[in-house]
Amino acid sequence: MLREQASMADQRIRDLALIFAGGGAGAVVRVLLDFPEFGPWMPANFLACFLMGLSSAILMEGWMSPAASSWWRPLVHTGFLGGLSTFSVLSIASVLQFPGSLLLEGLRLLLLLAAFFAAALAGYLIPVLIARCLNRNSS
Repeated sequence: MLREQASMADQRIRDLALIFAGGGAGAVVRVLLDFPEFGPWMPANFLACFLMGLSSAILMEGWMSPAASSWWRPLVHTGFLGGLSTFSVLSIASVLQFPGSLLLEGLRLLLLLAAFFAAALAGYLIPVLIARCLNRNSS
């Protein structure tokens, strides 16, 4: 029982360290993607959505071993992509940018969310379609 608790504590510490490292790297990449005409949140959010879809599909298609996925999720999903994406910045920048027309800004945000969804869907479908093609060709 104590050994199991120690193992769980070790895994928790490992996961927190991976999240910390990934989050720091994602935040640095977000700053490097800072284009004045878009702000730091547009390119970063599109990239994060696409990569989250791609990574999720790779994990769901079983292209990664359970051991690898145990460190991939905290490092990449929670850490790197969490540091890279900036939904809170997107939200407050939108409110501050158009204080006189919140209705129009709300509509713009809905369009952006649809575009982010499309990016995540595209990222997800790429490995899924590749896997299906490979399965058909091997049959």
